[in-house]
Amino acid sequence: MNQSIIIPLNGSAAAPPPSEGAGGRLNYNLIYTEMLQAQFPQKLNSTAAKRFLENSNKKAIDIINFNQFISTENLEQNKRHICFDEASIKEMLQYQDENGLTNYETAKLYNISRMSLRKWKKHFSPTPPDASGLP
Repeated sequence: MNQSIIIPLNGSAAAPPPSEGAGGRLNYNLIYTEMLQAQFPQKLNSTAAKRFLENSNKKAIDIINFNQFISTENLEQNKRHICFDEASIKEMLQYQDENGLTNYETAKLYNISRMSLRKWKKHFSPTPPDASGLP
């Protein structure tokens, strides 16, 4: 992850913003706690919110699911800005296989396009053996 460092004229590097933790990673606990307090105070003490905030190893899929829990109003608007890590993609594909879901059902469940799902399946599936039988 690229982190930009602001170097003032005196030559000392500025500290990362408070929303970033060690190593330039986002501090999701701080971000979501502030967002819940400001916009959704009724959901701050829910079991799902507490579980999410206590989880120290958050994957992209966890963040997407929590965003869906918080607000479904802006889901379509924010859909194009979603970014999944490899572990989350593999988890979605594994869930699809384990539950026998179609691409349509899986895409609808995770609010992604069927084309993205198809590309991920093609990219992350092992390459099939050569059908021609020639070496």
